[in-house]
Amino acid sequence: GCIIYNVLALGIERDLRYYTVMIDRQCKTGELQDAKRILDEMVENGVKPDAAPYTALIARCCRDGDVCNADIHMQDMLGKGIKPT
Repeated sequence: GCIIYNVLALGIERDLRYYTVMIDRQCKTGELQDAKRILDEMVENGVKPDAAPYTALIARCCRDGDVCNADIHMQDMLGKGIKPT
């Protein structure tokens, strides 16, 4: 959470690449709720996600054995017309 606000203070643009890196980082450290919150913020700010943020979320869910949430993220991605890579 703190990194996001520090980035804002520095004036770094929150674009697709920024959000994807932040989501991937949170997923790799096991902070799935923070990753989901960042994805929600991304969409709220008008940045259209591609497959990468969803892939990170789905991979984390699978590593955690959370098949139900992995499927939820997959369906959300497909529902937005985003094809898996």
